[in-house]
Amino acid sequence: MTINVALLKQTLAHIEAHPDEWNQADYRCGSGMCVAGWAAQFAGGKWYADDPDAGFGDALIAEPDEPNSFRMDDVRLVYADHRAQRVLGLDGEQADRLFEGSNSLPDLRRIVAELVEEAAA
Repeated sequence: MTINVALLKQTLAHIEAHPDEWNQADYRCGSGMCVAGWAAQFAGGKWYADDPDAGFGDALIAEPDEPNSFRMDDVRLVYADHRAQRVLGLDGEQADRLFEGSNSLPDLRRIVAELVEEAAA
């Protein structure tokens, strides 16, 4: 799997520029989104619900044949972390490290730097 460095950097740059729109503890909620939510959205993801606090408001419309998708009514959905892991090109350990809900902004900067370095190796 190849790490999508451009998307990773875009996501971090947005969070740094708009910290009031960042909430690392939730994929998507009324107060913002975590790094996984932003990456999924920047990669073209469409949210299932307009209201982030609605049922399945943190799920995206699944792409055809998307892994880890599930059915809700007549629609296939995928959670933001699964989509973000795929579009960022991360393995499970890398995704767990980046998406950890307790990460601070300095943690994200360090982890992104480490992932960029891993991609260059």
